[in-house]
Amino acid sequence: MPSTKKPRSKSPRPSLEETNAKLRRENTELRRKLQARDRDVGEALEQQTATSEVLKVISRSTFDLEPVLQTVVENAARLCRADTGFILRFDGEVHRWAADYGATVEFREYVRQNPIPRGRASLTGRVELERRPVHVLDVTADPDYQLSEHQRIGGYRTMLGVPMFREGILVGVFFLSRRQVEGFSEKQIDLVTTFADQAVIAIENVRLLSELRDRNAQLTESLEQQTATSEILRVIAS
Repeated sequence: MPSTKKPRSKSPRPSLEETNAKLRRENTELRRKLQARDRDVGEALEQQTATSEVLKVISRSTFDLEPVLQTVVENAARLCRADTGFILRFDGEVHRWAADYGATVEFREYVRQNPIPRGRASLTGRVELERRPVHVLDVTADPDYQLSEHQRIGGYRTMLGVPMFREGILVGVFFLSRRQVEGFSEKQIDLVTTFADQAVIAIENVRLLSELRDRNAQLTESLEQQTATSEILRVIAS
């Protein structure tokens, strides 16, 4: 009997226009992936360079802490695309200015003369209370924020605060801000946390160097006293 099977219908070949469109899409996607990869590599290299620069400054620091903290906050603000950055030292009562980047002279002097108090009225106070990074997308829409004069002079809208700990004790707060409402990414928050740790290392280095200098001065004074006493006894004995 003759076969009843129908011949298979061949799928139509794509037209030249369809093939070219597909190739263009693939090419666009490949370029996008390459650009993303180049961007990631560039960011990683920039971060490594900044970290290396900070560590180099820390290793060369003696007793002058301010330029070291200045380098730390400048690199953090630049890499995170922040308009303003501050490092505030906590003295147990208030948060005081230690270094800044991108602040106007007026804003810097205002922060110097008006230490930030404890409590939820400020981002810095919240970081102290919650002991973790605190991110405020738009400070003008935050009902608890009360540092209106700081905000007016500084002109910031989005804020990020990261705690600085030494052996579990808060020694300061790392503060970044933007004048436009634009949130910081998780990657940027992690990066600021790394810079906050470096700032703590710098503070600890200067503290230890200061203690060593004071101890050497005490030992030198004690040795001079002992030498003088020995000389007097020698004279008396002779």
